[in-house]
Amino acid sequence: MNLGEMHSEIERKLRNLDIIIDTPTTELSSIIYECVYKFIDKYYKTFEEDERSRKALGLLTIETDITPSSADPIFPNSYRATLPTNTELLYTVLEIVTLDGVEVKVKPISLDAYRTNLKNSFKNPYNNLVWRLELIPSGTTTKIHILVVPAGSTLTNYKLGYIKNPTKYTIEDNPTSELEIPDIFQYEIIDMAVEMFLNSYSLLNTKNV
Repeated sequence: MNLGEMHSEIERKLRNLDIIIDTPTTELSSIIYECVYKFIDKYYKTFEEDERSRKALGLLTIETDITPSSADPIFPNSYRATLPTNTELLYTVLEIVTLDGVEVKVKPISLDAYRTNLKNSFKNPYNNLVWRLELIPSGTTTKIHILVVPAGSTLTNYKLGYIKNPTKYTIEDNPTSELEIPDIFQYEIIDMAVEMFLNSYSLLNTKNV
């Protein structure tokens, strides 16, 4: 279903409730995308353990292989991985590295946790676990991941899976553009938009009483 068809379906559902909307199409586009983000947040919460959630966000899920660099390390025994542009990456859903030829787990940690755990040899990275910190270097807007490995180990690949921000279109300019949501889930977006209109309509009527 494209944006124009979604617009028509929202209007049809509201007419069935005896509500006529007089909303600029640009505003309607904004409402639809606000609902898309609510949809993403809803299914991201159960993405790892629920197959339906993974299907719901399948068109927005990207996997990419990044070659990490050991040049100019920020921390000892660390590699740097430059992420996709900040405007694209919304949520990280998969992280696997190839360490000494073997795929191993990645553990996201904060800078404070890094400093604390570094003092405890039992909590340091080992041959089945790599630490990952997320930073935005001074003077830039690009996120990087710092991957901390056991001393003497070699990191050759960083597989990153993420949910990207949806591409935004307007009904006026791109009425035939498709949402990056599978067809079987699009009525959920429509129902969210209708509910948002009903809440706004109810609030407006209350103010006018």
